[in-house]
Amino acid sequence: MRRLADRLGIRAPSLYKHFADKAAVETAVISEGFTELADAFERATAGAADPLLALAAAYREFARTQPHLYRLMTERPPLRTHANTTCGAVCAVVVIGSLLCCLRWCRGWWRWWW
Repeated sequence: MRRLADRLGIRAPSLYKHFADKAAVETAVISEGFTELADAFERATAGAADPLLALAAAYREFARTQPHLYRLMTERPPLRTHANTTCGAVCAVVVIGSLLCCLRWCRGWWRWWW
């Protein structure tokens, strides 16, 4: 919490004026992380020739460039809050959309092959 407060330019106890407890702070950070991840997915898959490959590359790049945030987002079961559910749903929609594009591509390839 101290490092987070230092980055924000405030003292650690001041965080609790804005958040009820440590779990609430973590939830806010995780929620923001999922929003960033969904944005990265959308940017990567927009107009990509192979959306599944673009999605995988964006996921890996996010995890590689933000390892602490990635670990916080993925190392334990998600807290079932409205914010996490909403951001997770946004990520899921982008991933499913990319998979559907890939499926359409595979179906077209399959028809051509046979």
